[in-house]
Amino acid sequence: MSRSLTDPATVREQYADSDNLNARVRLHLDHSVNPKDFVEWLFDQVALTEDAVVLEAGCGPGWLWRRTQGRVPASWQLTLTDVSAGMVGEAQAHLAQCGLEGDVCVADVQRLPFPDAHFDIVFANHMLYHVQDLPAALSQLRRVLKPGGVLYAATNGERHLGEIDDLLRSARQGLRWRFSKLSFALDESDQDLAPHFSHVEKRIYEDELRITRTADLIDFIASAITLDDELRHDLESVIQRRIDDVGHFYVGKHVGLLIARA
Repeated sequence: MSRSLTDPATVREQYADSDNLNARVRLHLDHSVNPKDFVEWLFDQVALTEDAVVLEAGCGPGWLWRRTQGRVPASWQLTLTDVSAGMVGEAQAHLAQCGLEGDVCVADVQRLPFPDAHFDIVFANHMLYHVQDLPAALSQLRRVLKPGGVLYAATNGERHLGEIDDLLRSARQGLRWRFSKLSFALDESDQDLAPHFSHVEKRIYEDELRITRTADLIDFIASAITLDDELRHDLESVIQRRIDDVGHFYVGKHVGLLIARA
């Protein structure tokens, strides 16, 4: 597989709406070892200052706000953006369901339509590895932050979900879950941020997957890869044998949060 995570066609296909993301999130919610899910942990790292002007770039369907309902200060002024109109529509609906008010619009993080020094807090979670021009995106995020403002950017490491890559390669030569090296990976992302921000801190979220239902892992894989009948059968056989032998299919995680101060 040669598709790039920064390829616009791949991004449009994968994130036209939240269906593919939902399949992936379900696996993590149902089979993770850490009792505190990643979104809750992430929000624990945020300095909840009152009267903050807040941007989420790449908001997806608004999970950050759905999962932290009741914890968001009522005085926050929220703006949510995504390049996908489908995601923006879902985020707008979910924000209203949470009883939160905010502006939601289609926007590209590489060309943010906001004034300089406008936001106190910016979130950019699990999206910067989809950006074609990473320096431009980071420059834009820094530009819209006020002096002393904070960027919270979650991402994955190169070892993240490595066992799924191993599973796919064993089933069919050349097949991978991740189609290319991450352009904004946890391993080196602090170096990417350093030219734009005065202080960068990395925090690691400790977790792993112990998958006990074969169908859940198959759905996860099928959210990104088209499975023909033969490949699906081969994968199901390997996964089920592992579950029968040891009680679960183990998948390691390598995920964390970059906190960058303007």
